[in-house]
Amino acid sequence: MADKLDRNQGMGPRRGPSLTAALPAVLLLLCVLCALSGCLSGESTPAETANITSDVPVRTDPADQTPEPAETPSTTPDSGYPPEFWQEAEALLPYYKEVALGAEHGTVDGKVHKWTQPILLYVRPSSDAEKYEYYIQEMIARIEAIPGFPGFVRVVNAEAAALTLEFVTVDEMNEITGAYNDPAYGYAHVSWYNSTGALFSGSVFIVREVDSSEADVLHALTEEFTQAMGLLNDSYKYPDSIFYQGYSLTTQFSAEDLIILKLHYSIEISAGMEYNNISAIVSQKARDAGEDAAH
Repeated sequence: MADKLDRNQGMGPRRGPSLTAALPAVLLLLCVLCALSGCLSGESTPAETANITSDVPVRTDPADQTPEPAETPSTTPDSGYPPEFWQEAEALLPYYKEVALGAEHGTVDGKVHKWTQPILLYVRPSSDAEKYEYYIQEMIARIEAIPGFPGFVRVVNAEAAALTLEFVTVDEMNEITGAYNDPAYGYAHVSWYNSTGALFSGSVFIVREVDSSEADVLHALTEEFTQAMGLLNDSYKYPDSIFYQGYSLTTQFSAEDLIILKLHYSIEISAGMEYNNISAIVSQKARDAGEDAAH
């Protein structure tokens, strides 16, 4: 608060009382001497040429300065993926659009939503959380291996978290998903900034093992935790996908899952981007890859 007041009020250091008291007399004497000097020399000093200077430094708030124009980047972002990746990604664009730009429940705007800062993750303590801690760590490692992903930071305080993971009873889950009338073993919810599309908070709920099975818990953990990364929809297209709409116990990312996850967090694809822009970028990359291969 002190720094804010100092910057906003623009107050300089105060002078001592003795200097303040003597200043009028000194100025009067200087004026008399200057007048006499002008009379003797026959010259006059126009009042408008006088300047008052100060040795007090002027504080400038960087926020008040006109920013320098940003340099235009000389090259477009490049994740460094091999040519075949962009060709595979182009073939999977309809699948990416379905999974990443839609949502199983809630409101969607057809834009990319992803985390752009390290995720502060809180896992609410419970017997299930303790049992599956090994798997939570494994999931984190798999997702952090996606190039461009900003990473996780585990926190011990729920209030400090951006993303929370909690094991709940069946009744609690039914209350959470009641608006959709969709009983489930897992549920993920995220929020984003409308201006940028960047995710800033979220919750993952998993039904406890006592009310399900170990296989259901492991699958729900994998699916919902991955969906909380911004890919919020399911699909019937690939039965071995973690995003498969039907009943599934898979806990591994399919080849298609890995491609769309890499595409989602590639530096070429920005939060807030719409499908037409994504399609144009991926198609151009695929064409460039084809031309390079031809040469």
